[in-house]
Amino acid sequence: MSDKHNEAASAPEETQRPLDWAELLNEEAQWHDYADFLGWFSNVAPLLSVPGPDQFQSFRDDLNFIRRQAASIYFNGAVDIPAINNRLANLSFRIEPSWEGSRLPLLVAHTSSEVNVLDGVAGAMLVDFAKFVADFIAGGPGLCRCEGVFRDQRAEELQLTEFETQYRDEIDLLKDGQSPEDQSLQRCADFFVGRRKARFCSDACRFMTFRISKQLKEPGYLADKQRRYRNRKK
Repeated sequence: MSDKHNEAASAPEETQRPLDWAELLNEEAQWHDYADFLGWFSNVAPLLSVPGPDQFQSFRDDLNFIRRQAASIYFNGAVDIPAINNRLANLSFRIEPSWEGSRLPLLVAHTSSEVNVLDGVAGAMLVDFAKFVADFIAGGPGLCRCEGVFRDQRAEELQLTEFETQYRDEIDLLKDGQSPEDQSLQRCADFFVGRRKARFCSDACRFMTFRISKQLKEPGYLADKQRRYRNRKK
C-alpha cells in the first residue's frame, strides 16, 4: 500500500457529495487492480451491487480516455473534440434516485438501455469533463497537477504512458537517473482545476514530499530527527 493511500485513509471523512471527473481520476490512480476497485466501490456506493471484472475494465478504459484528454490540456496539446463529441452523441440521460446516499452522481449518462452502474458513471464523468473543456476553450481555468512525491511499495517495474513520463520529468526527484532503490517513488496523480499558484493537493502531500526529498539528500535525516525527539522526551 502506498504512503499516499495511508495518508488518505487516516484523513477526516468529508461531507458526502457526488464525485466530479477530476476527483474520480484522482481516486482511480490509487487502484492497482480489481481488488482495489472493489474496496473503493464498497465505500462510495455500499448499497449497490458490485460490478464484475469486465465492467471494471471497460470503466477504466473510459476513464483513461478522459485522462488522455486532460493530459493534452495540461501539456498545451490539442484536445480531441470530435472524439469527445462522438462519445457524447451516444449518451442517454436519466436520474437514478436509488443511488442516493452514495457518492455517485444521480444524473447519469448511459450508452445502452441495460442497467450498468459503471457505464452510467463513466458517461456522467464524460459530460462533467466536457463542461470543463468547453469552459477552458472559452478562456476558463486550466488544469494543474500536484507536484507531490510519495512512495508506493507495490510499484514494481514502471509501465508508464508517454504522458505519465512527461509528468514525472517535471519533478527533479523522478527524472531519469534515479537510483534503483528509489523505483517506488511516484508523482502524486491528483489533478485540480484553476489553482495555478498551488503546487500540492494537500498539506499532507506537501509534508510527505519534503520528508522524502530531505531523506534522499541527507540519508541520516530521519534517524537524526527521531534521535533528537527521543532525547527531548528524556
